[in-house]
Amino acid sequence: MMNLLIAIDLSEASQRLLDKTAKLIQECQGTICLLHVADPDPDFVGYEIDPTVMRNQLAERFHREHRQLQELADGLRRSGADAKALLIQGPIVASIIRQAELLDADMIVVGSHGHGALHHLLLGGVSRGILRESPRPVLVVSVKEA
Repeated sequence: MMNLLIAIDLSEASQRLLDKTAKLIQECQGTICLLHVADPDPDFVGYEIDPTVMRNQLAERFHREHRQLQELADGLRRSGADAKALLIQGPIVASIIRQAELLDADMIVVGSHGHGALHHLLLGGVSRGILRESPRPVLVVSVKEA
């Protein structure tokens, strides 16, 4: 049995990642965990905004992201996979690696948007960070549109 942790960012590329790994998912006899790590820092840090408004905006965003994540997991379950969805908040790379440990994942699957060298030089990259930091096998799948 193999347990997969598939880290997704809920962009339009998330479904492409699942489509491109469909054979791996189909052959997985264990559990598939779809993981989305929500951005730890709200966009409005530093602005003078009412705390109630901030809480409501975050709650709405997390609810929307949770619904998207559940829809993707539902699609996997309809195809026969033992899938669950997990939404957490924190530093992305460290949170993915920590969840892989907690879930005893055999492999972490991530997508690569293929933004190019300059983008990675300036911003780093989640896939690259996971490859560098994870003690577990990592499968990086190109989700760049053809």
